[in-house]
Amino acid sequence: MMNPIEIEEQSFSEDFDQYSNSSMESIADNPSEVHRYRAQGDRVLSKFRGIIDKYDYHIGPDHPPIQTSPRKSKITDEEIEKKKELLERLDEVLLPELSLEIQGFSDLFEPSELHEAPYRQLKTIRRRQHELEKTIDRVLKAKREICRDACTTSEPNDPDLEEIKSYRLYILAYGFQVYLIPMICELFIKSYELIEEMAFSNDPPDHIMDVSTARGLMLDCTAEATTEIAAIRRFIQGSDMDNIQSRWSGLVPAIEETHKAYEDLIKKVQLHPVLCRSYTPVDPSIKVAKAFLPIMKLSRLFFKKLASDPKFSNNDKRLRKFTHLPSSQLSALGELPDVLDKVLAESHEHLENSSITEEGMTSWELSLLVDELQVGFRQSMIVVDYFISQIPDSDREGFPKQTRYREWFKLWNDTFSSSVSRLMQVVDPYLYEDCQCPNCLNPRPRRRQPR
Repeated sequence: MMNPIEIEEQSFSEDFDQYSNSSMESIADNPSEVHRYRAQGDRVLSKFRGIIDKYDYHIGPDHPPIQTSPRKSKITDEEIEKKKELLERLDEVLLPELSLEIQGFSDLFEPSELHEAPYRQLKTIRRRQHELEKTIDRVLKAKREICRDACTTSEPNDPDLEEIKSYRLYILAYGFQVYLIPMICELFIKSYELIEEMAFSNDPPDHIMDVSTARGLMLDCTAEATTEIAAIRRFIQGSDMDNIQSRWSGLVPAIEETHKAYEDLIKKVQLHPVLCRSYTPVDPSIKVAKAFLPIMKLSRLFFKKLASDPKFSNNDKRLRKFTHLPSSQLSALGELPDVLDKVLAESHEHLENSSITEEGMTSWELSLLVDELQVGFRQSMIVVDYFISQIPDSDREGFPKQTRYREWFKLWNDTFSSSVSRLMQVVDPYLYEDCQCPNCLNPRPRRRQPR
């Protein structure tokens, strides 16, 4: 079954050509009218450029995705209440209003209506640009007030702040700066391109595409923007565990991709040519890469268990929505995928370059990375243990007992610790072994070539 956007795209592509030709012929016969609506179109495009520049400031390689804002002093009861009220207003009023305005704004770009009365429609679009900009400003102002001096992953003293814990606000700000605002800017870009494609301005289009394609791209951005607004509202309404799990998007496929990269590295090293045919190379990078494989499999199992088991979701109403854990502990589990990704990526790079790096340096670098991974999982297990303690130790309703989860994670933790120990056993003595065959141990003197 097609969704409403697909139905609109299909309907437009079927009806647009036969409708637009006749309606535009009469307008094209009036040069003054063409000049009039194109001047209006130029003003619309100019406003789009200004809005995009205004909101696009944080996007790009030169800017961090999220600026943290640690708390400088103890938050007062009055400030706590104000932030909570503003967060509730953001969720229940401002974000729904923004979603409706984005949808209504997108509807103004229906090509058949633009062709029927271009000047009037473009004038309406220009007015709605200002209204939408004001709504976005109100939303962002509320977000800034909520996150001011309270947006960091490392706050250790906020276990009782519930919905305004620093880590929750960090996730909120991240959703705005990395997903929602860039998507709104992309919507404005596609709107800009649609007006160009329909020749409703004096600017020639930068990209050649048909109008139905341009409209389809704009509808896609509209759907994505409203989806991101809904996601931010879920952050606000969700439990601490829901917020943590939201940070794991695309994690399992990423681990599988890294797993394949390590397997490819092993094959590449094994196929590397050697000078002596008698030499069976014992390249230390192969041993280390192979020892990393079970670490990745266990990591994937760890996250899949937490992400898929309904016990660790707010759907289980017997669990508390807000934990008594501070942001520093919640972020240990929430940001663990970043630690895992960093360790695996940097270790892979060290192994790839180990043949041209001093052996002791490679061993030292790998040891630091493995230790970082151990610390990350150790801190995360404290958080997991807290969530397990919230599961009632009873199966009266047919649910698994708390002890069952403790046993599962204890077995997992023991297996993970053993795998890390085996990894360190091949990391510490990271040496390239010379060939021990007689020819290499006692090389024959080279004969002098006759003159």
